[in-house]
Amino acid sequence: MVELTELTHILNSYLEQRKHLSLNSLAQNMKIPETSLRRIKNSDLKRMPKNETILKVLSYIFKTSDLYEIRSNLDPSGLGKYISEEFLLSDSRQTSNIQIIDDSVSDQTSYLVFKLASNSCGTTVEEIKRLFGEVGLKSLEKLELDNLIRISGELVESKIDTFKVSNKYFVRNFKAVSDFIKVDSQEDTPNLYYNLSESVNTEALSRIHKIQKKALKEIISIINDDESRGELPLFVLSAIDTLK
Repeated sequence: MVELTELTHILNSYLEQRKHLSLNSLAQNMKIPETSLRRIKNSDLKRMPKNETILKVLSYIFKTSDLYEIRSNLDPSGLGKYISEEFLLSDSRQTSNIQIIDDSVSDQTSYLVFKLASNSCGTTVEEIKRLFGEVGLKSLEKLELDNLIRISGELVESKIDTFKVSNKYFVRNFKAVSDFIKVDSQEDTPNLYYNLSESVNTEALSRIHKIQKKALKEIISIINDDESRGELPLFVLSAIDTLK
């Protein structure tokens, strides 16, 4: 696997230039398990590590969380291509300086409040109170103290461009957003929902993954287009996994 070979080479080159640095210390600095880092170092893996682990390794080594800057340091036909596909990067260069906000959105309400504030049109204090009551207002206070949002009168806006919540909270946050799915017909704001399942082989699963990633990349392109700006707080949920 050329991607894993490249990742191993990057890690070993970094260690070779820092003979005094132990693998355990580096793992602690990267905030990943030492066993995971050792497997990458020894190329002792049958498949690529979790995306979150890859991002932590590359972000630390290249001293940036900008995915496009990280990609510029990689083989475009190897690990660079892998990063583009896994993180749905466009071919053009964009700023994607990702801030991890786990501590600030440690509960579902804070997560949802911040997602609304992060939309291009922001949200309002009145809307937060309508949706989440006093709990929502307390979340606003905490997010403002953490310097993640600005409140100007009624308007609430995010102060950061791009954020990420660790994958270990994905299911919790997925469920939080899914509570807003409306199965009744909404002519003014139509929704889309499907729940599909079947037993398939690994080749079929791989094909489905590729289709889903391509569709998500196109959706991201539409969402990021200035001509798409509006007042509807859209959300898109996407997950493919096996029931085993």
